[in-house]
Amino acid sequence: MKSPEAGSPLTAGNAGDDYGSASADTPAWEERHARRQARSAQRVRVIPKERFTKEGMSHTARVHDAAAFLVRIPKPLSWLKLQDLLYFAQAWHLVWDEELLFPEDIFATPEGISIPEIDRRLSGCFEVKPGQLRKGRPDRLTESQQQTLSGIVKFYAGRSHYRLNELIIAAAPWQAARAAADGSAPARIEPVELHRHYRSLE
Repeated sequence: MKSPEAGSPLTAGNAGDDYGSASADTPAWEERHARRQARSAQRVRVIPKERFTKEGMSHTARVHDAAAFLVRIPKPLSWLKLQDLLYFAQAWHLVWDEELLFPEDIFATPEGISIPEIDRRLSGCFEVKPGQLRKGRPDRLTESQQQTLSGIVKFYAGRSHYRLNELIIAAAPWQAARAAADGSAPARIEPVELHRHYRSLE
């Protein structure tokens, strides 16, 4: 059995907090993803790299829309932890829906990750409020995107930024980006690397 730190938010079970506790009634979206995982395990699929580009997106949602959805969490959420959750949401959406959740790039820095659009607006905010993300419109998110974000909240939101950051920098996508970086400069984390790594954890 995979550990919660390694497994999919929809398959690994209790994450040690109220967001990860099991429910007596399995939500339909969990069943849908479980069926998709079972089908994927039966065959090897080659997914065109174009699916992991901005041009390959079938929707118009942006990172601020996803961020506006996440700040509804009834717990204090810093700008750093918000970016951590967006990282995991991007990674797992690539696995589950085989396309980007949002087109904005995620960068690996020596300390962790950065999404410039979030950093520029919220840097230094240790409790992000919904009013600070007026640019974001959660209604632009598709039902599937909302399901991805809900799964991320359930599995990851109860953990601290420091724990989430540890998971990120221990994973292959961050390490590959830092290996290719020019000194301490931020380096883009490639979506194909996110998909490859987190797909292997299903």
